[in-house]
Amino acid sequence: MGKTEKVLITVLTYPHPSESYDELVCTAGITEAGEWVRLYPIDYRYRPHHQQFHKFQWIEVELEPRAASKDFRKESRRPVLESIKLLGEPIGTAKDWWERRQIIDPMPHYTLRQLEQLYDKDKTSLGLIRPVTIHDLVIEAVDDE
Repeated sequence: MGKTEKVLITVLTYPHPSESYDELVCTAGITEAGEWVRLYPIDYRYRPHHQQFHKFQWIEVELEPRAASKDFRKESRRPVLESIKLLGEPIGTAKDWWERRQIIDPMPHYTLRQLEQLYDKDKTSLGLIRPVTIHDLVIEAVDDE
């Protein structure tokens, strides 16, 4: 049996096909204790409406360790899908994202090189990257396909 955790959802990927689950969404968040956690697998669009969470929404979920032979990344956990419970509405962006920043800002920030070194050391695979220098930002339209 897993451990029940409160998780603030911060990442939802695009769905990708799965033979076992039709499609899956890799999801990540921050626990109430301030630790990164990856929730996989989640068949998001097939969850009942009362279990479809949004980014920056707190949820409660039972988490089981992932088998090291399947996923060796430090933060990975297998959610017990039936246990997902939404805890209120998503945190908004009022006052320059003040409420979100109270959770995100205390988290460690790394350079890409530092995060790569952590991965080599202990398989840390989630983290906030603060670039040393921003050289350019290019925004381009993409084809819908």
